[in-house]
Amino acid sequence: MGAIQLKRCALDGITPGVFLARPAVDDDGRVLLNAGVSLTDRYLSTLAAKGFKHLFVREVAPPMDDAIAVAPAPASHVAAAQAVSHAFSTVKRKLGGTEQKPLADHLAWCSAEAAEELGGVIQAVVDSADALLDELEGGGQPQSPLAQHVHEQSIGEHSVRVAERCVALGEACGLGARAMRQLVAGALLHDIGKAFAVEDPGADAAVVYHTTLGFELLRACDSDDRIAPYVAYEHHEFQDGSGLPRGLVGSNKIERNRTSPPVPTLVGEIAAIANDFDRLVTGVNDEPLPPDWALNVLRGHAGRRYNEALVKMFAREVTPYPLGEDVTIESGDQKGCTAIVRAINPRYASKPMVVIYLDASRAPCDPVELDLLNNGGISIRGVRHG
Repeated sequence: MGAIQLKRCALDGITPGVFLARPAVDDDGRVLLNAGVSLTDRYLSTLAAKGFKHLFVREVAPPMDDAIAVAPAPASHVAAAQAVSHAFSTVKRKLGGTEQKPLADHLAWCSAEAAEELGGVIQAVVDSADALLDELEGGGQPQSPLAQHVHEQSIGEHSVRVAERCVALGEACGLGARAMRQLVAGALLHDIGKAFAVEDPGADAAVVYHTTLGFELLRACDSDDRIAPYVAYEHHEFQDGSGLPRGLVGSNKIERNRTSPPVPTLVGEIAAIANDFDRLVTGVNDEPLPPDWALNVLRGHAGRRYNEALVKMFAREVTPYPLGEDVTIESGDQKGCTAIVRAINPRYASKPMVVIYLDASRAPCDPVELDLLNNGGISIRGVRHG
């Protein structure tokens, strides 16, 4: 039987001896174990004690070197994730924890008094947004390998990843400094409405409630910020009018026409793409997809769900094959072989340097390095984790 490729497994089902496929990072951004480490009983028990539930593993260690070692998460990323998590837990506590209430009761709570009662936790997120933006602006897309955090699906980590993608897309659109800062603040707080426990929501109603409540809360917190609340309000709107909560119809353009019927704001459309991309690559509703697969999903819905012009921009900004990810060779003499991304070409991110380490039968083979920029006839595709 051939060796398995990168696979996401429940930690309590992992057999010692397999290799960690993605760096394990704690809540403070510190790397606990790097990719390529052989997992022992001690390592597994330590990670379990830290709170990890799943790990990405391989049965065969691919060729690894310092070029794909992960660096600690930037302090701005860690601080923003912690600020978002604190704001979420504070709002939830102020509302009685998990006690369910009618939507009308929650809407009545979203007032200037409520904003004052939050004691600055929302402002702390806004401040962290400024620091995060200062760290990210002009820096391009991160090229470190994808890491796995203790709480992979936590509201803080998800929100920061969405904000980071929003920065790339906002810069591509030419947003001004003030709009960028409000976009990032809104992205960090786009799911704050999920802190409200609403009676019997149902799938569609849950979207309506958390977008509406997030909008009303953020609007009450800062009347001078006209953009951030709309990120929370509109990140589930679609171009064809089938989105929620208001069923707005988009124009599939970057420019706004104020004489036309209401359309989603540009920041709402940016957040919709960044949010769904993160859900696809982290596997919120299913097994996680490789970034190039996730991009193809977005392209398939461009024009109907997502702003078509923005999807084209987003595809140019995202690194489709991150460092340390597995890819399948789809053409040429090595067709069917598995390789790992060793380096990214900054001029052409879809043509990375890869190293083949599994043959077409998924058995280990001698490493073969390929520079896809100089091998134009070779195509690759990300390996789905499963």
